[in-house]
Order: sequence, then structure tokens, then C-alpha cells
Amino acid sequence: MEKDFTIKPEPPLFPPVISERKLTELKNDYPILYEFSELFDNGITPESFIKDKAAKCEYGEAAFFDLLKHEIGLLKHEIEFIKYIIESEGGTYIEYGTPLTFEEEIKGTNCTEADIFYNLYVLGIEKIVSEHFATTPATPTISKAPQRFTREFSSTEQKKLFNGLKDGGFIAENTNYYHFCAVFGNTPIPEKEKPFTRLVWAATNKKAKNKANKKSLLDLLKILEIPEPEIKNKPLINSLFTFQNAKPLSPQNYTLITDTKKCLKEIKSEYHTELLNIVDNIIGIKRNTPPKKNTLRD
Repeated sequence: MEKDFTIKPEPPLFPPVISERKLTELKNDYPILYEFSELFDNGITPESFIKDKAAKCEYGEAAFFDLLKHEIGLLKHEIEFIKYIIESEGGTYIEYGTPLTFEEEIKGTNCTEADIFYNLYVLGIEKIVSEHFATTPATPTISKAPQRFTREFSSTEQKKLFNGLKDGGFIAENTNYYHFCAVFGNTPIPEKEKPFTRLVWAATNKKAKNKANKKSLLDLLKILEIPEPEIKNKPLINSLFTFQNAKPLSPQNYTLITDTKKCLKEIKSEYHTELLNIVDNIIGIKRNTPPKKNTLRD
């Protein structure tokens, strides 16, 4: 009988090593999933982890499942992107857990550390999240109104800011006006417009159109004179905004806009002028109007 040289996948009890550098990235990019991976190694189950975290979530169970689903989607997108790059260059991507022949094992696999993390820790979580959304509305909502920015806006300012950002493509066309005013102005949301849904920041990089421009949101908040502690409050901003096909704000988004003392520097995104013009329209000045040319001849 011919010997089977197929090598079975390594069991979860002996997971492949994930580098310290990648663990740091996972912790920053997928904080909920990373927290579970640490507890999983100590024996906690996906069911008990989700039940405990959902019950303690400040913004309600719906918000927790929304954030968890978002993290899983981004992790899978990261894996698919690497797979696309390898295959577009003529290679073959071997997913973690694929049975290998002896020759393939000797050559080594090219599965990413994100793929390993997903298979070891996220599959069980994903099943529970999928079952949750199969029995609840698909629209991501926050059942409890989150904390808002403390800067006050008049009703006229709110209307001008809303129209300016929507016309400029900075917020989604279908943005709920009442939810917008709750974020910018802390206006109470009417009962019929509840629950609160995070605003979609729709600005993308001018060159890479499919990449969210998060810096432009921080630029706007700085121009609007939102207090610095609130601009640096990532959980607050992530509870109020979401980005299309992108991860929530992370420490990396603040690296180039803060000094060594973690104070905000001047923020100038590639949309800085457009955002200034929108805010100038609200407060009634045109600081970006070029000076009149001198028409006098020498």
C-alpha cells in the first residue's frame, strides 16, 4: 500500500508563531478580536466572551455586534488583498490549514499571519456574529446615544455644515440629518428617528479613490475647533463615524499629526482648502479668497 505523504494541518494546541510586530498590528487594528485571542488561550469560549462584552458595551449590544462584524470583515479583506497580490504576480496562495504534500511542506507556505490569526481565533466568533445578524436587522445601529462633541452649533450652522459636507461628498448622500445634528451640536434625536446610526465619512484619497481619507475628518474637527481631547479620543470618534471599506481610527492615524508630547499639530489634509471653505461659509468669512491683482501699471 502506497504511503500517504500528505501532512495534516497543525492543531490549534500548537499554533504557528505570529511575530511580535504582527501581534502589535493586530492589537491596534482589531482590538476586540485580539482581546478574545488572549482570553481564548486561557480557556474562554467565543460564546462567553461575546455575551460578557456585549453586556458591558457602553453603547449597547447592537453597537458591539456592529463593531465586531466590522473587524471581522476588515481582517478577511486584508487576507484577500494579500491573496490577490500573490496571484496577480503568478503565484499560488496556500491558505492556512490546507493539507500539504511533503514537497510543499519543505518549500513552506505563504499564508499570511492574518490568515493564521483568522483560522485559529476568529472562525468561532464569526459563526456567532453571523447567526446574530441572521435574526436581527442588517442596518448597523447604536441603541444607546453615544457621547457627542461638546462644541455648540446653532441650527443655521448645522444646516450649512450638513449641506456643505454632503454637497462636497464628505458625508454619505443618505446621511440622517437628525443624527448629524446630534453629533455636531448635541441636538436630541426625535423618538421616531432613533436609534442613532453612525455617520459615514465618505471622503477618499484623491489618487487612491478606494482608500478612505481619515485625515480629512480630523482636519475638519480641528478647523471646527472641536476640543483637542475629543479629537484625540478614538473611541468617541469611532462611535460617531464609520469609514467605507476601511478600519476604524487607530493610533497610526495620529502619528504624523501629534508632536512628541502627544499634542495636536496643525492638520492639513489634501482636502484642507475645501473644508476651510465649507466652514468659512458657516461663519461668514472667505479667508481663502485670493487677493485682488494689482492692475496698476508701473
